[in-house]
Amino acid sequence: MELEGPNTRFANVVIEKGHHVEGVVHLLSVNHLHTLDLFEGSGYGRTSKPILLDSGDVVMAQVYCQSEPLPMFPMTSGYPSERYLKVLIFGAKSAGLSAEWIEFLQQQKFLPFRQLELTALQQHLLSRKIDRDSISFKNHVIICGMVLNVPETILPFYRRLFLGDVTFRLLGQVSYDARPDTFEAATIDQRKHIENILNTLLASNFEIIGHVE
Repeated sequence: MELEGPNTRFANVVIEKGHHVEGVVHLLSVNHLHTLDLFEGSGYGRTSKPILLDSGDVVMAQVYCQSEPLPMFPMTSGYPSERYLKVLIFGAKSAGLSAEWIEFLQQQKFLPFRQLELTALQQHLLSRKIDRDSISFKNHVIICGMVLNVPETILPFYRRLFLGDVTFRLLGQVSYDARPDTFEAATIDQRKHIENILNTLLASNFEIIGHVE
């Protein structure tokens, strides 16, 4: 299930003659590295690579790379989502990376946000008001008040992501915009990201059963 649209891809580091990758070196504890391992999940492996610093010194640092395709993380060609590319550009600017690198990122193709379009049946189901206390978060997810049934066939990795009310966690993924206190205060891109995710879930056998207030 590619959450931000078919053929969306995430960043990777591969060796290619005549090219380089810019980034930021952080000093972390072992516990911090273990936390990052959990965050990155099975999609990336951590490996030690020589890094050339701005000072000219070379240090060994841990780099997350994907070296082989996995069922949930294919290595076939594709493009980053609009949100993900904007996150990379925002991070590069915030870290003071070179203008050439930022321009390189800005020139990359991306998959734009998809607008959510509900069928007449889905709109009818959404109109049903549901008591929040009656919802079992073992089987349901809430996004912007919309209650969806989580299919039994979903992989455990995704089941962990989509249980409970995940509205503000999804809004926070648009990290180049400030996290809002309410959904009404969400930016255009944050709202578009929510619609993008809902498109994927509804196409992956998640079912609308109503709404909560």
